[in-house]
Amino acid sequence: MIRKRAAAILLFFGASLGATAAWAGPLKLALSASSGMFFPKGEAYRELYGAGIPVSFDTWLTIGNHFGASAGLNYLSDSGTAVPMDGGEDEYPLKFRRLTIPVSVYFEMHPGRTIDLRLGAGLGVHRYEEKWTSLSLEAAGWKVSPRLYVSADWRAVPSLARLAFIGTVAFDTIGVGSGALLADKPNIGGFQILVGASWRLF
Repeated sequence: MIRKRAAAILLFFGASLGATAAWAGPLKLALSASSGMFFPKGEAYRELYGAGIPVSFDTWLTIGNHFGASAGLNYLSDSGTAVPMDGGEDEYPLKFRRLTIPVSVYFEMHPGRTIDLRLGAGLGVHRYEEKWTSLSLEAAGWKVSPRLYVSADWRAVPSLARLAFIGTVAFDTIGVGSGALLADKPNIGGFQILVGASWRLF
């Protein structure tokens, strides 16, 4: 099953590159690193963990002036505490981790000489894991889900044209199937607001 999902993502990415190649033009390749806040969509997740701090590393390939494709790696780790629903005093520490490989295509606009704005859509391959550290209980799995985002680069220093500040707002909806420890089919996706820096290689 995992191999089939990985093959589907690679096929999607290859088709995306092929589609963007139809608009021949100059190539731009940039790498970025960013971090920020995660605002979960699911009520069960919000109650247990609240907002989180994700870290993201991304590659941006723009073909011509407007079209491109992106892939990256996104990591989120959260801690929380579960308490008995009957009002007992016991507390159960929780750990949650999510590793995401996002793959997408985007349309790039240039509202200013130093600003590039991207509107993107694609897929995310997610590996998630929840542990009850005091009870040695664990729930884990894989999920492929849609992803939407808006991202902007700002080249604030004219003498360093390859360096830019980057800001991204991304949304994933990740509905997990039955088997989660605390809720039936919870949603572990949500909004991410990320800021960081990017470096254009060429």
